Amino acid sequence: MDAEGEGFAQFVEARQRALQRTAWLLTGDWAAAEDLVQTALVRSWPRWERIRRRDDPEIYVRRAMVNTWASWRRRRWWGERPTEAVPDAQAAGMWRPRWPCASPCRVR
Repeated sequence: MDAEGEGFAQFVEARQRALQRTAWLLTGDWAAAEDLVQTALVRSWPRWERIRRRDDPEIYVRRAMVNTWASWRRRRWWGERPTEAVPDAQAAGMWRPRWPCASPCRVR
């Protein structure tokens, strides 16, 4: 492993637990927090030489975590909740689309 890779490995080893705690504060789930840290580290690796020369690489990685989490949060629909039993009929007052097609029709 070259010096750059060694420096990155040392950073990950030293700061991974702190990064996972921060990611848990964002996600509320340890598995999602681990995924978030790994994704931020993968995005940081190609720019590591430039990041390392700046003030503090941990700031960059944490910012990458926040940006990644925000992106995940925007893409995922959070209205669904798992239940033990699936209801047989639609609950009263459930929202139904007003348009006849499956997706909203475009108005120009």
